Amino acid sequence: MNTGKRPSTPDTGKSGEACEDDLELWRGVVHDVRPLPGRRTPAPAKLKQVEGTASSNTTGPISTPAAAPTVPSPAGSGIPGLDKRSAQRLRRGQMAIEARLDLHGVTQKEAHAMLCGFLARAQDTAKRCVLVITGKGLGRAEGGVLRKMVPRWLEQPPLRDRVLAVTPAQAQHGGDGACYILLRKKR
Repeated sequence: MNTGKRPSTPDTGKSGEACEDDLELWRGVVHDVRPLPGRRTPAPAKLKQVEGTASSNTTGPISTPAAAPTVPSPAGSGIPGLDKRSAQRLRRGQMAIEARLDLHGVTQKEAHAMLCGFLARAQDTAKRCVLVITGKGLGRAEGGVLRKMVPRWLEQPPLRDRVLAVTPAQAQHGGDGACYILLRKKR
């Protein structure tokens, strides 16, 4: 019976227990999941339930690290309004990129203003999937400033209200130096 809710744990078989392969796959899917700003992490009771369904050689409950970096939740992590297939297509770079913004060579202040304007225009013109290129910051040991700042900006007002999901781009679109952003439909 389909209740319309997303499962928070791997599917179980007729016996009610998930097989070890399913649990391992599930751990691979959720290993880097982070809650959106202002949202809580999963309840400990649910984590115990997942732990209890595993065989004795599992590594423990599925959980998010306590010190999560400040990045928006990756696509496919149970985001309301985003089905599993769309999340998968976004992560794989298979969604049509309707607009691009290249931030190479601009200052942090200019980049923030450009990003805000770009996302506002994209959402106003009903674009859903956009690509933002920050660059990798290869000349710096710690990586590029914009590469670090764009995810932070995306989780702060006014941008967080426009963004449904963010995920690193595939190599053909810039890899670690770019990200796909799925915008919310304009209300």
